[in-house]
Order: sequence, then C-alpha cells, then structure tokens
Amino acid sequence: MNRKVKVLQINASSKYGGVSAMILNYSRYADLTKFSFDFLSPDETSYTSFIDEIVQKLDGNVYELGVKFKGINKYRLLYKKFNLFLKDHSYDVVHINSGILFYNLEMAYIAKKNGVNKIIVHSHNAIQYKGIKKVVFAFLKKFIPCVATDYLACSKKAAESMFPAHIIETKKYEMINNAIDTSKFKYNVEVRKRLREELQLDGKFVVGHIGRFVTTKNHKFLLEIFYEILKIKSNSVLLLLGEGELYETIKNLAKEMGIYENIRFVGQIQDTSPYYQVFDAFVLPSFYEGLPVVSVEAQASGLPCFLSDSITNECAITQNVHFLSLKDSSTFWAKKIISISEHFDRKDTSEDVAKSGYDISHEAKKMENIYLRKG
Repeated sequence: MNRKVKVLQINASSKYGGVSAMILNYSRYADLTKFSFDFLSPDETSYTSFIDEIVQKLDGNVYELGVKFKGINKYRLLYKKFNLFLKDHSYDVVHINSGILFYNLEMAYIAKKNGVNKIIVHSHNAIQYKGIKKVVFAFLKKFIPCVATDYLACSKKAAESMFPAHIIETKKYEMINNAIDTSKFKYNVEVRKRLREELQLDGKFVVGHIGRFVTTKNHKFLLEIFYEILKIKSNSVLLLLGEGELYETIKNLAKEMGIYENIRFVGQIQDTSPYYQVFDAFVLPSFYEGLPVVSVEAQASGLPCFLSDSITNECAITQNVHFLSLKDSSTFWAKKIISISEHFDRKDTSEDVAKSGYDISHEAKKMENIYLRKG
C-alpha cells in the first residue's frame, strides 16, 4: 500500500469563516485513501468544532502555535514556533491560505528552509494597497517565487494582490474556484416554509448576511442600509451570521440606531445552508474580498444578491448578482434591494453554479492534481 501524501493546511484566521470553510471542504472531498490533512493556525484554531471530524475522517490533526497577531514581535515569534514545529513534523505539501503577504512569505520561507518540496501560496483576498504601502508590497511580492513552488488564487484580483507582475502576466498562477457542495444549497420551497415558521419569520422581509465581524465586511454600512429598509418595509428582519472582533461593537451600534429588535445576531453556525432558504435577499457590502464563498452559496440558493462593486465581478456566476457602489447612499442601496427582491422569481440555480465550475466534487480533483504534481 502506497504511503499517503501528507498535507499541512495553514490558515491565518482564528475565526471560522469563508476561507476556513473552503479549506475544510477541499480536504473533505479529496481522495482520503491518497491524502491526509493536518490543520495549523498561528494563534487559536478556527476548527475547534471540527476536531473530531478532522481526526477521525481526514486522518489528521489540528495544531495551534499560540502566536497572537498583535505587537511588533509577532513575526519573530511565529518564525521561531513554526520552525520548531516543522522540525518535529514532516509534510509533502505545505498549503498556505492567506491574504496577508508578509505572513505568506515567512511561512513559505520556513517551509522551504525545512526541506518541504511543495509549497503552495494561496491568495484569498484582493486588498488594494495605496501610497507607500503599494510600493512596499510591490517590492515584497517579488520574493514569493523565491520561496513558493505553486501560486493559487480564488480570483484574478486576489492573484494581483499577492503575486508579482511577471507571475500575473505569464499566467503562472492557477485559479481555484471557491467551490461548494451545490446540492446542499439547492432552493427548496418546503424547507423555506418550515424554517421560516420555526424561526417565526412568516410574513417578514428577511435580509441576510453571513460573514466575520471584521472591518472589511463593512457591517456599519450594512446597518445603515437596513435602517433605510425598515423605513420602507417595517416588517423587515436582518439576520447576521458569524462572529469576530467587532461583534459587540456592531450589537451596540444597532442599539444606538434603534434597530436592535429587528436584527437577529445568530452567531457562528457550522452549517449555514438552511439559512439561505430563509433569506429574501443577500447583502454583502464589503470593502474588499478575494471571491467570497458566501456569494457562491447565495447564488446556489437562488437568491438575489447585492454586493459592493469593490468585490470582483468574477463572482457573478448567475444573473442574480447586482453590484452597487459604496459611494452610493444607504438609501439608494435600500431602495434597490427592495425593488428587485419584491418582484424576484426565485428558482433553483444550483445546477447553473455547478456547471460554472463551482461544484466541490469536481474542483477537488484539480487540487489533488496540484498536490501530486512534481515541481
């Protein structure tokens, strides 16, 4: 029997979100007779709720380095701890999943220093740097090919944010779709009716958002949009799924605005698929994204989606995505969301999403081939 290929999945976040879900999904759908997966976080793991599954089904382990991503010494401490970790653990593949350029560089360098043959840098964010940061990061990008063997991205914008110009121009990076199990998100009228009854949402106009409570997700503007929606449709409810450092801040803001009673702060949910059935509209006014997994899930659920135009148009898989400018007022957003959603004929679009290359069972094979490919 051939030895399994050992893959170390590295994620920068300690909160479970879109990137964490994508990493876990690709690992779940790999051929587990050929691969085993370990998961490592620089601080606390985002996979606490999934440890049993990772150990028992994925033949893996979950590791934490315990490095807080604060303070001037974080990268020095990260270097020391990850270097020691690789002295004690051997891997065929180190797959670094992050939108943080310097973090990716350091982790890839340490992996190379410890003799790892395949080092993948996978960009999940499309941060647009300005001023001196743009100059500095353009310089740092040049070192990515010195430490990585493979370059992956969820969108062209995410690739441009992470990799040097010659990698982009010669198309040496590979696009990996943020694929999902489309069958889980298939629109079902009966499920929708039952869940709305259970959640006491009958007769309500339900606006949905799924995302970590961090600055990039722009929750403050989302509350402003919902405030305007309530003026027009007083029976509206906003469902917020996720957790993060700004969770309490956004809660307090909702109270100050007088709309707290109309918002459900659901928290972190392992399986968000049922909630898409409940929504009437999906709103994502982020400052930037790589290619948000939630936008793929929302489209697979047949929802009208309202995204900021700072998000790549590559995520418009169906005709149900509407890009709105963050320069437009919250009133404009609210009116657009209501006018389109009220006359929307919701249908099952999961097959359309699958055929566009976003079905995990197909895309996982592509990732397997990258893991197995010789450098």
